[in-house]
Amino acid sequence: MRPLSFVLRVASRESPLVLGKEFIWRIQKQWRRARFAPLSSNGRCPVRFRCLPHFGLDSLWLSEQNRARILGIANLLCEGRFPLLSYGTMALGRSPQWNLDFVSVQDWPMIPADRLTVVRFDGSDVKAPWELSRLQFLPILGWAYRLGQEERYRDAARAITLDWIERNPTGMGVNWTTAMEAALRALSLLFLVQHLWPMRPDEQGWLDRVARSLWDHLLFIEAHLEFSHLVRGNHYFSNLVGLLGLALFLDGEGMEERRRLYARRVEREIRHQVREDGGDFEASAGYHVLVVQMCTTAFLMMRAAGMQPASSFESRLRQMYRWLRIVADDQGRLPHFGDCDDGRVQWLPSDLGQMLNFPLVQRDSLSVTDLLSVGAMLWPTDSGSCGDGEGQEPNRVSPVGRQWKQETSKVDLLPESGIAVVRHAGAQIHFFNMPNGIDGKGSHTHDDKLSVCVRLGGEEWLCDSGTGSYTRDLERRNRMRSTAAHNTVMVDRLEQNSISSSSQSVFALGNEAGVGPITLETSPQHCRLKASHFGYKRAGIVHTRALSWGRGNELTIEDEVAGPGEHSVQANFLLGPAWRVDSVHQQDAETVCRLAGPRRAEICFSAPVPLEVNREVAQVSRLFGCYLDVVMLSVRLACMLPVTVRTILRWES
Repeated sequence: MRPLSFVLRVASRESPLVLGKEFIWRIQKQWRRARFAPLSSNGRCPVRFRCLPHFGLDSLWLSEQNRARILGIANLLCEGRFPLLSYGTMALGRSPQWNLDFVSVQDWPMIPADRLTVVRFDGSDVKAPWELSRLQFLPILGWAYRLGQEERYRDAARAITLDWIERNPTGMGVNWTTAMEAALRALSLLFLVQHLWPMRPDEQGWLDRVARSLWDHLLFIEAHLEFSHLVRGNHYFSNLVGLLGLALFLDGEGMEERRRLYARRVEREIRHQVREDGGDFEASAGYHVLVVQMCTTAFLMMRAAGMQPASSFESRLRQMYRWLRIVADDQGRLPHFGDCDDGRVQWLPSDLGQMLNFPLVQRDSLSVTDLLSVGAMLWPTDSGSCGDGEGQEPNRVSPVGRQWKQETSKVDLLPESGIAVVRHAGAQIHFFNMPNGIDGKGSHTHDDKLSVCVRLGGEEWLCDSGTGSYTRDLERRNRMRSTAAHNTVMVDRLEQNSISSSSQSVFALGNEAGVGPITLETSPQHCRLKASHFGYKRAGIVHTRALSWGRGNELTIEDEVAGPGEHSVQANFLLGPAWRVDSVHQQDAETVCRLAGPRRAEICFSAPVPLEVNREVAQVSRLFGCYLDVVMLSVRLACMLPVTVRTILRWES
C-alpha cells in the first residue's frame, strides 16, 4: 500500500550496499514463496506438540474479578457470540463465516491468497475478518476450562479450532494473505493447547490436525516474512515472535536450530525497533503497546523453555515498560498519539472487562492497567519509580528518560521518543515532538508535532484525535492524522508532513517535519519546556512552542511562528468528550473561553494582532471504528511574521 514515490524516496536514502542486499533478499523471498506450496501440500507433518510450563503470571488471571471475566467471555463464545474489543459482541454462530467483514457484510472469495485484492476501498475492511481469525478468544476458553473443568469450554475450543482449520485451507482465502496474521493466530493456537494440556487419548486426532496446521503456519510465515532492508516494523516483529513460539512449542527435526535462530533474531530486532529510552520507533502509543506485548511474549516463552534471554533484550524490554509508566496516567491510560488499531498479541483481563462491561463508546484500547501489572510482576523493583534519574539535576541525568522534580511539579523527558510528561497541580501534560516513525519512513505517524494533551484528575481536557479508520474510510483516515486534527499550529493550511489522497498512500506519509529536541529550563519560580519543528521549512517558516508553569493551576503555551512575509496561522485545541464551552468573550486583551466539565476551567488566547476564536465540532476515536463528537477551539489570525500566540490554561483545584 505504498506508492512508487514513497519507495523511491526511501531507496534514495540508502547506500548501494543496502540496495544490493534488498535486491538479493527479494529474489530469495520469491524463491521461498515458490517452495511454500509444495511443502505445505505434501501431507507430511514432521513435528509434534510439546507443552511448556505456564509463564508464571497466573496470579494476574486468577483474582475473583478476573475469573468472572474469563467465564463471562467463555459463556458468550459457547453461545456463538464473539466479543471483540473494537467491534462489540458479534452473534456469528459456532461456525462463523471467517472470510466476512461483518461490519459491511462483504466477504472475500476462497481462492489462492496471492490472487486476492485485500484492500478494495468499497467500504469493507479486511481488519474485521483478520481480527476474528487471530483466534485470540481461544486461550480464554482454555482458561475457563482450567478454572472449572467444565467440558463445554473444552468442547467449544476444539470445535471452533477445527472449524477454522477446515474452512481456511492453507494458502487459501483472506486469512492467509499476510504473515503477521498467521503469526498471531499461531500463538493463539499454541496457548490454547497449552491450557488444555494434557490431551486425552480420544483427542489425539484433533491434536494431530492442530499440529499439522501449526506446521503449515510455520512454513507460511517463513515463506512470507515481512522483512526488508529498507522499511520494516511491527509486522516483521510479529513474524519473528510467531516463529519463535512455533519453534519452542513444536518438536521435530530442525526445531532446535530454529529456536536458536529466532531467539537471536528477536533479541536483535528489539534494538532496531525500540529506541534507547524505551519508545517504539513507529511514533505511536498503540503500536508501542503491541510491540511491548510481542517482546514480553517472546521473553516469557524463552524463559519457560529454559532459554536465557540476552541481557540486552531484557534491558530494552524493561525500558519499554518504564516508558509505559511514564506516559500512562494514574489510571493506566495512554494518550492516543499516532495510529492505533487496538491490536493485541494476547487479550488481558482488563480487555475482557471492557468487552463485557463497557459499551463501545466508553471503551479505551489504550487502557493498559494489566500490561503495567505484567511489568511490575516481572521486575518488581522497577515499578516504584518512573525515572532513572530521580533526584538528579537536569544537566546530570541519564539521557534515557531524564527526570526533574520540585515541590509541586515533576517532569519526565523521553528524549529519543520526543515526549515530555509533566505532572503539575493535579494535571498531567504531554508535550510531543516525536521524530517521524521508522526513521522518517514511518507508516503510523500523525502530523502532531508540538501537540499538547492534558488530563485533569484523570479526565481528558485537551485530547488527541486518535485513529478510527484505516482502509474502510480513506478520507476520514487522512483527516484524523492531519495537522488540523491535533493540538498544534497550522500555517497557510499546510500539512507538517504531506498527506496524499491516493488510495496507495494509506500507510505512507511525507517526511518534511524534522524536529528539534525538547529542552527543559527550571528555576525556583517556574519551569519551561521548548521545542521546534521544521515541517513548514518549504515555506521558510519555523514553528516553536514553549510550555511554562509556576506554582499555580496554570499552564502557558507560547507559539512562535517565524519566517518572512504575511501568512495565515491557525492553532487548534480539541477538548475532551466531557467538556463543553460555556462562553467566549473578550476580557482586556484576551479572548476567554470558559468551560464546563468535570471542574471549572478556562482557556485564554492573546496575540499582538487581532485573532478570531471559533467553536467547531470535531471527532476523536478511542477505539478503532468508533467515534465521539467533541468541541474544537480554533484560533485564527493573519499577519506579517514573526508572531507569537499565547494560550493560557487555568483550572480549578
